[in-house]
Amino acid sequence: MSERKDANINRLLCDLDDTDLIFSRWLRTHGYSSSLVARYVASGWLESPAHGVYIRKGWEGGAQTLQVREGMSVVVLP
Repeated sequence: MSERKDANINRLLCDLDDTDLIFSRWLRTHGYSSSLVARYVASGWLESPAHGVYIRKGWEGGAQTLQVREGMSVVVLP
């Protein structure tokens, strides 16, 4: 992976808390192409709990984010 791509994933991971959900629209706006995001998912840096939604590896806290910040009723199934 090139230094620029390494810098991108480092910047992204530094900006995200363990419970922050991030959307594909935000990623595109901030210079992360779909193919780059797909590589991050394939490499295990990000997970995608739903289409167009991403979170750092270990996304269980995302349910809490949706419940608290968005007022959604969310149930995490094993």
